[in-house]
Amino acid sequence: MTKVAITVYSISVQLESALRKKEFKADELAELKKKQFKSVKILLIVLAVFLPLLIAGCIIGDAGPAITILTAVLYCAGVCVAGYIGWYVNVGKIAKRWNILMKENYPDLAGKFKL
Repeated sequence: MTKVAITVYSISVQLESALRKKEFKADELAELKKKQFKSVKILLIVLAVFLPLLIAGCIIGDAGPAITILTAVLYCAGVCVAGYIGWYVNVGKIAKRWNILMKENYPDLAGKFKL
């Protein structure tokens, strides 16, 4: 029998425990906040790099202006959907929990490090 891993995007138990114990200083909290946005930035940069390549492929392949424009529009729609999913998974769900923990355990810094 094979084991299947299910990925759950949430704040780790260790991080939540450390936040509850108030183990972090302000500069460490700033670094943790930056890490929350890293994956979304990488996703959007990769997608932005592929758009010119895709359009260039349509132009070089002599697909015609209608196909090139359609490809660009569909690609941009895909980028929007992927960006939203990436944001929701990496920021939206985790941000709610992060903000609650910050408000409970670091009330003086909660506004500064709100996601």
